[in-house]
Amino acid sequence: MNEIERRRDVLFRRARGKIIFGEYFEKIGDLLDFDRGSIKFIGLEETDEVLKSHFRISGGVPDYSKTIVSSKIGEIISSIKKRAGDFYVFIDDDWRYCGAISPMSLNLIKSDFLFGVKILNDVLFVSADYTKKISLDYYENKGVGCIDVSEYGFNRS
Repeated sequence: MNEIERRRDVLFRRARGKIIFGEYFEKIGDLLDFDRGSIKFIGLEETDEVLKSHFRISGGVPDYSKTIVSSKIGEIISSIKKRAGDFYVFIDDDWRYCGAISPMSLNLIKSDFLFGVKILNDVLFVSADYTKKISLDYYENKGVGCIDVSEYGFNRS
């Protein structure tokens, strides 16, 4: 994609982002217990760079991967909250139009967060130093909510 096409793409995405921002803000509120000062909205260009970096983390092979029933998400959230450092958060595909967010702390994640209320199927956490990521991918199988949990770069055994 040349520079003109890239700029046009960003302008289109920004315009779409303005349309869906209210819904995106509700999704953020569904995931995080926050006020405006406790999260940072990341611009689309920086979001694209972070996303490119996440594909390089650990060569795409997770250190830890598990499928859980969605009712067990509290255990995963507790584990994620213990992670130190700054992280970018990507929610569903809305980040594509509104940008990623960066909360002051992963402790802002709501312990009672559930997929399917506002957030439909994906939450991705990428560390600010691009060395770690955690992916939560929700789907239903025969009427049962399941979440694929994958961690990269944590060297977990």
